[in-house]
Amino acid sequence: TRFDVIISTDDDAFNFLKKYRNTVFGRVPVVFCGLNWIKPEKLIGMELCTGVNETTDIALNLYLMMKIHPQVKRIYVIIDSTTTGISVYNRLCEIMQQYVGRIEIIPLYDIKMDDLISRVASIEGDSLILMTIFSMDGAGQFFEYNEYAEIITRNSRVPVYGLWDFYLGHGILGGNLANGYSQGITAGNIALRILMGEPVGNIPVVMDSPNTYMFDYQQMKRFGIESDLLPVSSIIINQPS
Repeated sequence: TRFDVIISTDDDAFNFLKKYRNTVFGRVPVVFCGLNWIKPEKLIGMELCTGVNETTDIALNLYLMMKIHPQVKRIYVIIDSTTTGISVYNRLCEIMQQYVGRIEIIPLYDIKMDDLISRVASIEGDSLILMTIFSMDGAGQFFEYNEYAEIITRNSRVPVYGLWDFYLGHGILGGNLANGYSQGITAGNIALRILMGEPVGNIPVVMDSPNTYMFDYQQMKRFGIESDLLPVSSIIINQPS
């Protein structure tokens, strides 16, 4: 079967195409989305390729959490050891030094779910949780995103923030969230331009990740968060009519 264009989603799909595209599909144009924190070296050796960057802004979310909760002293960051999780962990390590003396950032990295639940259940007072990616725990057990989010938020006595919109509505308070729908729309429009005959080399990578401030009214009510504390452009779900 001959393909005119291939769309890849997330890092593993892109890495597969980078290694096998030419031998499996031939020199077919590739449009990527969900590729985390793109740097030029990621695209080396991948001709006929463009797409949209996905940047989950950890620093911006930490700032947001500190602004909404000015008394916070500790932020626990949950991360797995999948391909995306390793990228998140490395990015967190890069920025942690900026917060020394201001706030304590505690990574909960590659932990078994039972141990993670125990840690989360013991967090209280002047602490918050930032939930990143956790589709596989330290024992190699896989979890659906909604299952993991509900387990963590159900066992937490403090507000839980996130980095991706697919956790919203499953117990997180909110955050500056990477938006999978916008990633897909952007990648789809690029693919249409290629199908209409525009050369791939004329289409630059979209570096500005389309993220959105999003919050859950039910969690705001649970933790006593007023809407005037949120960024002006925020989307709030589950508001009463």
